Amino acid sequence: MKSKFLFQLFLLSGLGIIYITMKSDINGKYNNGTTCGNCHGNANAATTVALTGLPATFVTGQTYPLTLTITNATNTKAGFNVAASGGTFIAGAGSKINGMENQITHTSPASAVNNVTTFSFSWKAPNNLVQVTFNAAGNAVNDDGSDSPADQWNLDTHTLNGSYPAATTDVTNDILKCYPNPATEQVRIEGIQADKIVVYSILGKQINVPYTIQGNQSILECNQLANGTYFVLAFENGNILKTSFVKQ
Repeated sequence: MKSKFLFQLFLLSGLGIIYITMKSDINGKYNNGTTCGNCHGNANAATTVALTGLPATFVTGQTYPLTLTITNATNTKAGFNVAASGGTFIAGAGSKINGMENQITHTSPASAVNNVTTFSFSWKAPNNLVQVTFNAAGNAVNDDGSDSPADQWNLDTHTLNGSYPAATTDVTNDILKCYPNPATEQVRIEGIQADKIVVYSILGKQINVPYTIQGNQSILECNQLANGTYFVLAFENGNILKTSFVKQ
């Protein structure tokens, strides 16, 4: 009788371990937003994934509310993982972040409404000018408690460049000469042997302005610019100097 009881206990324990293993990733997994395939088969066109709310160019230090939608015609629930190469995530309802705050995932599978599952959260842009890549993996699942090819996942990827806000104060402008100012055709900037010149509008949008660097002088061709105020960031060996000019 005792041996029969021990066998039944062993069997139940084994089934419990199997169940826990099957459900181990139900509360989300950090996989760099690149795959769900370790457990859920291959990417499947039956699922579409869309990360929305990202700007064309992010402004350093600004926070953006984002939405991830996972669309699938047959599976009833979905989970996700999104990773960013820069900045940090802020969890929303039904989501959590890793220790570095550069990945976000679901806390439990969310139900689809009219074949669409939605997760909302935020991303805070980094404080420096870097290119940031977002990898988003969305997995539509049939909620049968197992990881299988019946769960259909797919990916969405975005790459953004950044800009400083128009009122940025983390750079200096006290040693740069900028003339003529106002300008019509060209602007000359002296006082730095620049590695790179970046120009922004007063709204913080990066503007493509042709320029040449001649020693400690940079010449910007501004004849194609609309009239208005522009900010210039000059980069030299990791240092950033700021000046501005008016185009008229």
